[in-house]
Amino acid sequence: MIAHRLTRTFVGLVMFITVAAGCSAAATPSPSAGTMTVSDAWARASMTMERAVAVYLVIKNGTGSDDALVSVSTTAAATAELHETVAGDSGMMQMQPVDSIPVPKGGSATLAPGGFHIMLINPTSTLDPGASIELTLTFEHAAPVKVTAQVKAN
Repeated sequence: MIAHRLTRTFVGLVMFITVAAGCSAAATPSPSAGTMTVSDAWARASMTMERAVAVYLVIKNGTGSDDALVSVSTTAAATAELHETVAGDSGMMQMQPVDSIPVPKGGSATLAPGGFHIMLINPTSTLDPGASIELTLTFEHAAPVKVTAQVKAN
């Protein structure tokens, strides 16, 4: 009788520990889940107070699931928007805002001249070559990433 009670108590304790460990593991991100990494961040120089300045960079998705860049914030401009360069109806290239930029799992998104880019609208000061600006990239699923973009001459 005592052995039976001890067995039931032991089994109950093992079940409790197993459930608690399972809940804990589900709530804690796995270190192997990976992160978004950003490289080659740069902004075009603006020798005068231009209305808009482009920023380019490469985002590598190491999270294991598809994601998207959905917004950018910075103190270097009144507004930061996601843009894409496309051919207009007349065949002329034009920029247009986009809601997001896809970053496939295991892949990357390259923001470069002639394609996707970040547009800084109404910069707060001129962007001289050699300076740097801070940006925070916000993704649909991944944690935000802070980036320093170097200002380069055109």
